[in-house]
Amino acid sequence: MKTNSHRKSNGNNRGSARRIIDADGHVRETDEQIMEYMSAGYRSRREAMLYFPLVPHHGWHRSIPANDFRYQDFRVPDWREWAGKLDEGNIELTVLYPTRFMHIGQIGNPRYAVELCRAYNDFLHEQFLTQDRRFRGMALLPLQDVPSAVKELRRVVKSHGMVGGILPAEGLPLPLGHALYRPIFIEADRLGCALSVHSCTSLRDNDRFLQPKRSRHPRPRDSPDASVHQHYLLRRNEQAQETSARLSRGRLWLGAISN
Repeated sequence: MKTNSHRKSNGNNRGSARRIIDADGHVRETDEQIMEYMSAGYRSRREAMLYFPLVPHHGWHRSIPANDFRYQDFRVPDWREWAGKLDEGNIELTVLYPTRFMHIGQIGNPRYAVELCRAYNDFLHEQFLTQDRRFRGMALLPLQDVPSAVKELRRVVKSHGMVGGILPAEGLPLPLGHALYRPIFIEADRLGCALSVHSCTSLRDNDRFLQPKRSRHPRPRDSPDASVHQHYLLRRNEQAQETSARLSRGRLWLGAISN
């Protein structure tokens, strides 16, 4: 059942002074789900395509047990289960990111990257964003092909109502602050949407930085952030500086730089 209005929550959050917004929600997309949104040429080779992961994961498995082999429930929630959690937590809205497909920067074939991003974005729109207005989508962008990434950002913001695009944290041949990627920032500024860098643990370089019981995210996330701020935002666009500061996941040093 689709709904274009907010579902009732258990509390009175919208009428209170304090609003709860989840800025880093995740869907757990599967290769089988995304395959259904790929073009016919890919779907005709479904079995062969799904024998290997659609997106490569290099060197670091997120679910390896560390001396704890107790049973752990793992769910791939649909929109109804997600909406139920929003009700339960009295959360006004959530911004949804991918999980497995966060590794899109590892794709070496630009045309394939464009295909995967389009398929994931259509999946997110149909399976979540159209089902409950409390879902907000962050789109995958194929920065392996910058003109296509610009077109995809424009498409998903205008036709799918997404709030922004994700810049790959790793895998690209050049840092995100490089002039090659400038059209992405210009288009996001024109559209008035967000750009976000979300960390992913994919390259073997991560093994040098990841320690048990410590955060997996800072190194893959902060390197591109620093590149963008140094080479583009701080030099070229005041509005983008302010937007990036607001969306930089609470890290005060970014706000201090922008100010």
